[in-house]
Amino acid sequence: MGRKLSKPPERDLILLFVSSQHIRLEKLLRSKGFRVVVLVEADQVVAFSLSNRLDIAATIIDEMSAPEEEGWSLARSLKAVCPNIPVMLLVAGRDTARRSWPEGVDCVIGDSEPGEIVEALRGIQTEARQAG
Repeated sequence: MGRKLSKPPERDLILLFVSSQHIRLEKLLRSKGFRVVVLVEADQVVAFSLSNRLDIAATIIDEMSAPEEEGWSLARSLKAVCPNIPVMLLVAGRDTARRSWPEGVDCVIGDSEPGEIVEALRGIQTEARQAG
């Protein structure tokens, strides 16, 4: 008998760099079947991404979790070391078109609609399946 090939595991790990007020986002993502890692230091995010790049579906950076420059620098750093990991920027409310966004950010989502975050992550998973 031939060996049965198993399909590669789906990327379902979400890396969150968020403020404590977004704990509900972590709970929502877990309830939708995502594995979630919450980190509070930008250097931890980059290090974790490097060692887990094959498992991470996306990184979500909450613009409220750090000064603007730090969040933008983190997005650029992530893209430099892990260009295939999508980076989402979580902004307050629905104000996603108010200014230019940093290099390295693939999509900007308002925190007032958590369902949109899950929808965007499902889209990322679908694109990854089709590409790989």
